[in-house]
Amino acid sequence: GGGGGGGGEEMDEMDKDLMELMGVVEAVEKKGHGPAVEESTRKHSKAAKEDLGSGQEQVERLLQPFYKFINLNPFEVMMLEENATEKDIKVRYRDLAALVHPDKNADPRARDAFEEVKKAHAQLQNQDRRQLCVALIQQAREEVVAARRRRVRKKEVREEDLPPLEDAVRRETRRMFAEIGQRKQKYEKGMRKEEERVINKEVERVQGIKKQAREYDKFAETRESRVGNWRQFAGVGGAAAAKKAKKRRGAAPSIKTSSLEVDGTVSGGDAKRMRRG
Repeated sequence: GGGGGGGGEEMDEMDKDLMELMGVVEAVEKKGHGPAVEESTRKHSKAAKEDLGSGQEQVERLLQPFYKFINLNPFEVMMLEENATEKDIKVRYRDLAALVHPDKNADPRARDAFEEVKKAHAQLQNQDRRQLCVALIQQAREEVVAARRRRVRKKEVREEDLPPLEDAVRRETRRMFAEIGQRKQKYEKGMRKEEERVINKEVERVQGIKKQAREYDKFAETRESRVGNWRQFAGVGGAAAAKKAKKRRGAAPSIKTSSLEVDGTVSGGDAKRMRRG
C-alpha cells in the first residue's frame, strides 16, 4: 500500500522474498521445532579451529534461499557468536576466504559467496556497526526468553517441549535483521524517488531556460530580415500614401490680386488698359 503515487505498485522481488521468509518463520514457530530455513547444523562458535566443511558447502550456505536477508547479520555469515573477539573474527575470515575465494573455488558462484564474507567482515571491523548487531542479537535473545516464559506460565507448552533456545534466538534474530533490512530498503527507495523528482524538476527548469534561449536566438537571427521587410513596406507604402495625400489636396489654385499674377508680372490685357488710361 502506502500513500502518495506509490499506491498499488507491485511488490518488488525483495518484498516477495521477505514475505515468503516471514511465512516460513511463522510456520516453523507454530510447529515449535526446527529452523526457519535450511541451515548448517554446525554450531556457531568462536573461531577455534573447527571444521567448516568444504568450499562447496560454504557456497551453498552463504547463498542459501533468502540469503540477502539472512546475511544481513554478519555474525551469522561468519558463523560466530556475538561475543567473538577481534582475533576470532580475523581467523574466521581467513578460513572462510580460503574456502570460497574464486581463485581457490571452481564453483561459478564462489565470487558471490566470497563477497558475502568480505561484506560481513567489513561490518564487524566497523565498531559502530558491530555494536548495533550485538545489541540486536541481545534484544532478540531477551524477547525469545520472555516469550518462552510466558508460554510456559500460561501452560501453552511444557518447558521441555520448547525448541532449543539458540535455534529460537537465531530465528528471531533473522526476523529482526530482515525487517530492519526491508525498512532500510524502503527508505532508500523513497529517497531515490525523491531525488529523481528533484532532478526531473531541475531538468525541466533547465530545458525551459534552453527553450527560451533558442527562441531568443531565432528571434535575433531573423531580425535583419524583419527590419528589411519593414523598410520595404515603409518605402512602398510611404510613396503610395504621399500620392494619395497629394490627390486629396489637388493642384494649388491660382491667386489673382489687382489683375496681377501671383508672380508679379503684368498681363497683356492689363497693359492695354494701362496704356489707354
